Amino acid sequence: WGDPGVRALRWQWPHDLRLIVATPFTGLATSEARAAIATMVSRKDAVFNLQRVLSLVHALQHGEYDRLREGMRDRWHQPGRAALVPHLESVLAIDDPDVLGACLSGAGPSVAVLARRDLARVGRLLQSTCEAAGSPVTVRTLAVHQASNVMREAVASAHGRT
Repeated sequence: WGDPGVRALRWQWPHDLRLIVATPFTGLATSEARAAIATMVSRKDAVFNLQRVLSLVHALQHGEYDRLREGMRDRWHQPGRAALVPHLESVLAIDDPDVLGACLSGAGPSVAVLARRDLARVGRLLQSTCEAAGSPVTVRTLAVHQASNVMREAVASAHGRT
């Protein structure tokens, strides 16, 4: 088998999709967030998550936005961190035609939704959902930056060429 080295694939984030991120006024220590997730994942949950991430990438590459919500589901880090992020379950449960999917952002406590239409209304919906769950938040609508040297630098660094 040997060492396969670093493999990097490029693709462009869809220009019409935006991340709407809600960041609570209270923080969450990364160490606490890490401690909340299981160190072992069942085969069933690992397969579930692998299927979802592949579905997510496929949906993003092919503009199949109706598949994003399912592709963003998770059985590993979100359930473990839900007790630390009181608004997470409410955000994941948002049922609105303009919300294409929702997730915990990184280790939390920020959450994000994907949208492409009526961004201001979706931002207000995200804010009111978080606040109803007891989490005052700052909401930002973000586009994904396309041009970057990050991948080139990461590959060079992985081969010891910084």
